[in-house]
Amino acid sequence: MQQQLRLGSLLLFAVSALGAAPRPDILAPSVTQSPVPSVLSHAMPTSQDAEARIKRLKRSFECLDVGSDGMFVCSMKDGMLGSLVRKRIEPVITSTGTLTLRSVYRDRDWIYHDHVVVRIGDVELRTASLPASSPDVSRREIRQSGRDSRGRSRDDYVSERLSYRGDSDNGILQAIAQAGAAPVSMQLAGGPRLYEKKLSEDEKRLFVEAVELAALLRARRSAQP
Repeated sequence: MQQQLRLGSLLLFAVSALGAAPRPDILAPSVTQSPVPSVLSHAMPTSQDAEARIKRLKRSFECLDVGSDGMFVCSMKDGMLGSLVRKRIEPVITSTGTLTLRSVYRDRDWIYHDHVVVRIGDVELRTASLPASSPDVSRREIRQSGRDSRGRSRDDYVSERLSYRGDSDNGILQAIAQAGAAPVSMQLAGGPRLYEKKLSEDEKRLFVEAVELAALLRARRSAQP
């Protein structure tokens, strides 16, 4: 019972943090904001409530087990089945509640991006630029041979993945989660070519759910003896 009350108190703190006002240097008043949906109803949540919510939120993501101690990493699910193309920014959540912004570009040609630019309404944010030597930068060329299950030849492709840890995302994760109805667009920049797209409402919702899931996981970890 004491552990449930402790977890409930931590969840209340986590949810209040989710709904906290964003830093003024991240979001201007012109950006329409809506609060992140609350984990709580009117009653203080129990550990069972929290676990049920964690389980439901995890279903929105592709979660892969890491090791044999119940550790996992969650990221966005891939889109069209069989497509090699991936061009997006995404939240990455670990079982300890760590939340990281990651940019992904996978296609047939390199763009060599080293940072992300996000526009929320009239506000522009950009991540730190990551050097090619950074361990958070992965650039690979994938060569395939043979044919797939439908008899089609397999295409070679390139993959660029950059992780913006800590403050290097410049608050972009939280800003997207609090964007509400404001339009959000992203740009993979820094190389000889750019890639730009507008985030869908489903993508924006996943940022909201990622922030909530990470807060719940951190609260659960803090409540453990």
